[in-house]
Amino acid sequence: MSNGHTHPYDAAPPTAYNNNYNYHEQPGLEVDSRADDTAKQVVADGGYYHPDERHASPGLQAAPVLAADHKYEGGGGGGGGGEVREVGGSPDAGGAQYSTDPEAVATPAKTSRRRLWIILGALAAVIVIVGAVVGGVVGSRAAQSPSSSGSSADKEGANTGNGGSNDTTPATAPLKNIRPGSRLAVTGWREGAGYHVRLFYQGPDQQLRYSTYSSTDPAWNGQPTLLDQMEHKPGVNASLAAATSVESKDITGEIKLIYVDDSTAIRMQIFPQGGKPAGKRGALNDYPQLAAPGSRLGAYWPFVLSQDVGGKLRWSRYWGGAAGHPFWESGTDAIGINGAPGTGLVVLPAASRYLDAGGIVYRRADGKVNNYLADRKGNTTGFAWANALLTFCCFSPPSGDLSSNEIPANSPLAAFTVARSGAAGMDPQNLVNTYILYVGPKGAINMLWQDDNAGWQGPRTFPEAFDGADAGTDLTCLTPAAWDGTGVRIESTYDMARCYFQAGNGRVREVQFDGSNWKDLGYLPID
Repeated sequence: MSNGHTHPYDAAPPTAYNNNYNYHEQPGLEVDSRADDTAKQVVADGGYYHPDERHASPGLQAAPVLAADHKYEGGGGGGGGGEVREVGGSPDAGGAQYSTDPEAVATPAKTSRRRLWIILGALAAVIVIVGAVVGGVVGSRAAQSPSSSGSSADKEGANTGNGGSNDTTPATAPLKNIRPGSRLAVTGWREGAGYHVRLFYQGPDQQLRYSTYSSTDPAWNGQPTLLDQMEHKPGVNASLAAATSVESKDITGEIKLIYVDDSTAIRMQIFPQGGKPAGKRGALNDYPQLAAPGSRLGAYWPFVLSQDVGGKLRWSRYWGGAAGHPFWESGTDAIGINGAPGTGLVVLPAASRYLDAGGIVYRRADGKVNNYLADRKGNTTGFAWANALLTFCCFSPPSGDLSSNEIPANSPLAAFTVARSGAAGMDPQNLVNTYILYVGPKGAINMLWQDDNAGWQGPRTFPEAFDGADAGTDLTCLTPAAWDGTGVRIESTYDMARCYFQAGNGRVREVQFDGSNWKDLGYLPID
């Protein structure tokens, strides 16, 4: 780096990562799963040492040639799927109507004056049409920037938009596979030229389910996968988080579902490559941590974020047998953060070459949204979150600080990052653009963002995509899996910049951000 600091991502990953670190979650001890949890080793603020259970990674699979956007059932679908109609018509359509009444035909003098008035009227009409066209173009261009005036926060008013030409039909009967107000968790990964997405949610029977999408397919799978055989039953309105570990750009990721069970213990179900759709228990089940009742979870592998009773945020990291480290490491002292009760929790990669730069977004006890770079070792340069006016413990909040924004109690939080583009593609400073969503006091979904060196911007609403969100909906957004230890980095494309929420009496809507505006992709086929 030009400033003389050695960036942690400029060097090869530590030997522990290369030789002794199985990045994927392992299924855990082969013990009687019915054993009392009190007999298992629990360390409040330390590490969980686990026998080395590493096994060979599944074989490589050929990366498919993957397509672009997808479609949805019952409507125009995703990008390119809907009907495109030209707005407006010919100048004659709806134009002035001229009388054919014989009495209107007067003397030549009257006819001349009438012609003059017709000419003047036509000129005025042309001026109006030209003005409308110019205004439309200017307005369209202005709308392409998130920083344009648009809809500012809490100009939330009535929700009147239908989100576009996709399927926006509200549910007319109670849904069978997802409950109103279900917590939502999404994860995904790139594979070759395409990508995969998995969304987890809870049904009216309190069982968890998931839906999947691959960019080789024309639509989301129509039948959710039921997870009714997990080792630990999820709690009522269970908190959910999801993450994916990746070992190569061309290897299917291993998915992890993190949830709170009916005893408020944090549990994990993993879905290895080529495994059964129902997955298997994760090793975290052997070391249960208790979450505060009603609290939320956040995850981005290898990190899991939770909230203890009393409000402290717990930062857990999976090491998987790396030399000199416990299997799981967990504690509250490492970050020293207290969040508001029930705060939304998000874990994000705070650098495009992501290895240890786990970023946190949460709501403080005073109601302000805040962020924190959890692992700041060596993070003195090259990080968007270190350079762009964020709050750190040792500095005064500068102008543009994220914590100047207050959000309602119990509002969900969701966020995603995209690598910042430089003159030659990826930004050489390792920066990311960060986008944070929450539900405002009037029920509209707001966005805060940071996509340049000017600091945090917003909040702003995007009614064309988010109007009609159900009261009490959760929010979840997708950042593709990455880990620089395996050469998988956050990319600067927005094809996977997607968020999910309930609208239309419990249906799940998917929206996509293109760097400037949001697009309504319609409802997922979850009945």
